[in-house]
Amino acid sequence: MKTDGKIIAIVGAQASGKTTLVRNLTKVRPEIKGFYEGENFPKFVTDAFVSNEFRLRSFIYFHNHWIKQYIEAETQYKNGLVCLLDTFWLTNLFYLDTLKDKNDQLLIFDLIRSTAQLFPPPHGIIFLNDDITIMEKRIYNRSRQGNRDWEKRSQWLSEPMMVKQRHEDLFQEKINFDVFVENSKVIELKSSSPHLIDKSLEFIDDC
Repeated sequence: MKTDGKIIAIVGAQASGKTTLVRNLTKVRPEIKGFYEGENFPKFVTDAFVSNEFRLRSFIYFHNHWIKQYIEAETQYKNGLVCLLDTFWLTNLFYLDTLKDKNDQLLIFDLIRSTAQLFPPPHGIIFLNDDITIMEKRIYNRSRQGNRDWEKRSQWLSEPMMVKQRHEDLFQEKINFDVFVENSKVIELKSSSPHLIDKSLEFIDDC
């Protein structure tokens, strides 16, 4: 079933399966285009994963990256493509607690809120929310196979757990959601589900 063009954001904590889902969905439908967070980050960004010295700068880096992707996705979906975003400009909201300075937190919060007022929200949001034990295994496996050295640290898991909780707070309506992405359809799925692809495609078609 061919769908009309639209933007679908896939969000969740680290190792929740976002990139894998985007890749698998692009294999199923020729009209689906994937946008990825990437792996080869500047050194000041990877340094920020270890310490807070460059953390604010990394927030700006990712914000700019996601805005560029979103602008391209808006052009592509108007041409009939389904654009799947592996995270998007809202994602920084879930990491605010990693900024130790409250003024830095407010600065990024205002940036996200201003962005939400400038850009139309995605047509749909798929929130991947797996059990923490599954996330732990994924983080361990990819830290051994890839270039994510920061994930090898024993204390790293506390950040994905915090980010997972912040996603739940927003998408399970424990805090005001409409301020940021009013009118977006939302579904919560487990990336470990055997029906993930079918449920995701059904959701995309309904958006």
